[in-house]
Parts: sequence; structure tokens; C-alpha cells
Amino acid sequence: MAKTRCGAVGLMMVAACLLAGCVAPSGDGHPGEADQSIGDGVSSTSDGVVSGIIGDLPLARAETPMDPPPPLAAYAAYMEGPAENPGYLARRAERLQQLGEATARCMADLGFRYIPWVSSDNTAQNRADSISQWSALPVPLLSSDRDVVAREGYGVLDVIQQHAGDGSDDPNKDYWATLSEAESDAYFTALWGDFRDPEGTRASSCGSKAQAQFPELTERGRVSEFLDEFSDLTWSAWLWVIIDDRSMAGWGGEGFALDPRRLQLDREWGGCMSDQGYPIDNSGINSGSGPSLAMYLAERTRPDGTVGPERENATVDEIPPEELNLLGTPPERAVALADFDCRVETNYMARVAEIRRSKDEEFIRTHQAELDRLVAAADTW
Repeated sequence: MAKTRCGAVGLMMVAACLLAGCVAPSGDGHPGEADQSIGDGVSSTSDGVVSGIIGDLPLARAETPMDPPPPLAAYAAYMEGPAENPGYLARRAERLQQLGEATARCMADLGFRYIPWVSSDNTAQNRADSISQWSALPVPLLSSDRDVVAREGYGVLDVIQQHAGDGSDDPNKDYWATLSEAESDAYFTALWGDFRDPEGTRASSCGSKAQAQFPELTERGRVSEFLDEFSDLTWSAWLWVIIDDRSMAGWGGEGFALDPRRLQLDREWGGCMSDQGYPIDNSGINSGSGPSLAMYLAERTRPDGTVGPERENATVDEIPPEELNLLGTPPERAVALADFDCRVETNYMARVAEIRRSKDEEFIRTHQAELDRLVAAADTW
């Protein structure tokens, strides 16, 4: 996935996610000149909202499928465990609805409006997405045709929509916007307790009272039972070949992210990018490497060609939209074109795919007996 490098939106919002789903911070926007052109039909309105994204560009993808798939892809569906029991999912959804309704009654008694909101259950889609990762490289997708890359770049991506937990469906969002700072503080204190004194106030909050009234199901789903038996194996596999955060991958030894061949390949690719005027540091431990850093650079590249800073602890509403999204502007496409040329110069895609295949094969040799037991267990799921 594309990286926003954004921090948490606050304790109360995290708590709210547990009940109803995540909500993107609303913020005050980033004022600018009305209808300011920012390249090829893209414009920024007076409130800083980017509009007019090029209509024919594809949606950017931060991963590239391998063809043929790597060896561990044959175990992907098993690694993700069974599909959850529909009856269990229905009972869990009923509990969430009860939580929301109890919270709304409590908030009304305190003089606040709260409309229950239970986010969609994406269990099946999340499982499908996870399975697909076993067949993909953590390298942004680019066309194999240089002319297409020059025209399309990485494509377009609304990071707020894709990665901030779009809160546009939350029925409480408009109500929050009407509250003063003091009213908002009182509202969220009533809902989840005072974040300045969470231990002393959380239990008396409406959210906690609702959870006490409708506690977690004692019933365990099939996925929980699967994880009890195979979590060590699946987590080891994720660390070995899937997780591309080099600080986390270090827990699993020299897996795909830390393989010396890949570190060398990223250094070569980075040197090429520097020669083209895009210095990218691949030397440190970070949550990305190689071309994924080029895509992050393109996200931060403004329509005038200047580059916004890395914002390690910023929330999405604190970042100007032209530094947060891929808009398909000419400077972004120039970064993608440099990335393409450096991939060609270093034979990046073929080399990184071979490294991934070899890491898969190494994992299978080491864990063959466990993998065989995993496949056999599928008959009992």
C-alpha cells in the first residue's frame, strides 16, 4: 500500500474505531488561491481541495503481481486460514448493533446526539486482499512500456480515501462539525472518557457502559481457532517474505526485506535515481525501500515540482492534499519515469523477483513439515 507516514489521530478516535469504524480527521483545510491550476486539468480550489484529477489515468497500485507467482503463493489460501463461519459473523454484527444503540441512548440522556454507526464487515475482502499479497512484490506497478509510463506515471491515488479510513458515511460527522471546542471535549469525554485521565473516566463513559452491557462474544470463530494452531508458522512466513518494513522484518532474520542481494539492488537503483536528480536514501531502516520510496516521493511532489517534507507524525488533515495524493501531474510522472529507467538500468524487476522466489523456496525447505500439516488441516476447517 502507498505510505502516508501519518501518526494516530488521537486516543478517542482510536477508541471510537473499536465501536464503529475509523473516521478521517476533518481539519480546516489548506487555503490557497481560488481555481489555481496545478497541471494538466488539475486545480486547487480556495479551500485547498484538489479537484479535476485526470480522468483517464489508472488507479495507482503499490504492489506488482509476480508472473508466474512465487512458490509460497501455492499456500496463500491456507496461510490466511478458513473463511469465518457466517453464523458467527451475524452474531458479531448483532452485538455491534446493540453496542451502538446502547451508546446512543446513553449519549441522549446526557444531552448529546449520537447515531449508531457500524462500519461494513470487510472480513471476506480483507482475506482476499491478504491472499493476493502472497503473489505480489512490494514494488509500485508501472507499465512495461516507457511511453505509457511517461503518459500515466504511477496513476492517481486519493490517499485520504484509500488509507485514512474514509469517514464520509459516519452519520455523526456533520454534528461534530457544529460543536465548539469545549462542546467537542465534553462530547468525547461522555463517549469515551477524558483522554487526559483515561483510567479515571473511561469506565463511566457511554462507550464503556455499552461494552459492559454487551460484552465480547464468548464464542470463538474458526479464524481464532486456526490462529491458535498456526499463528507461529504464518507470522514467520509474513516476516520472511511479505512485511517490507525493514525494522519489523529484522525480527525474522534476513528475510526478503533484509536479504543482502536486495539491499545491494536497492543501493544500485538509488544511485541511478540520484544521477537523475532524485536522491533517495536506501541506507536506513524504514518502512519502505527501492521504488516504493520513489512512489512516496511522487506523492509528496507538488504540482510546481517542489517536494513536501516527510511528515512522520502528521495526521492526514495536517498535510496539504497536493503532498498527500497522487494526482497524475507532470512532476509526479517525471519521478515515475526516472524510476522506470532505473529499473531498466539495474534489471530491477527480474532480480527482485528472483530474490523473492529464492526466499520462498528457502522458507518452504525449512518449514515443509509444518506446511504439509497446514494443508492437511484445511479438510477440518
